[in-house]
Amino acid sequence: MKPITICIISLILGVIFISGCTSDDDQARQEKEAQYINTIQAYSLRLSEIFEEQSQDTEAFEEGTLSYDEYYTNVVARQSEIQVFIEEMEELTPPPGFEEIHELILKGLNDIDQAFQYTLKALDSDDPSLLERANEKIEEGISSINEADEKIQALN
Repeated sequence: MKPITICIISLILGVIFISGCTSDDDQARQEKEAQYINTIQAYSLRLSEIFEEQSQDTEAFEEGTLSYDEYYTNVVARQSEIQVFIEEMEELTPPPGFEEIHELILKGLNDIDQAFQYTLKALDSDDPSLLERANEKIEEGISSINEADEKIQALN
């Protein structure tokens, strides 16, 4: 074989090898992104359920069909669940390009956690202004999570 032929074959094999690596890298990146998005979607679904449960409990509490102790216990349980979400999100490493989304989700979860803290303080102190602050924090948290969702949609 002529040296030029060997060089061309080596070059072609090198390009094929690099192409194969890029394809594997792309696949691994896509799998990591999909896993990350699935995790976020699972949190989002559970957050929706938590908000629905909290809304129903608040209504029942205001109507007198749910006791103070039951309501308080349920709020504590939901806040604990939010804190677990925060810890799990802090342990996750977002894929490249998802860092801002990750920060928005953490901000949203922290705001929601604060809302539950305000709710508990309001129940302890009978201070309605704390409930107003809790509602503001819930809105801020939802806004951050919605913004993260919009950014995810823009990536697709």
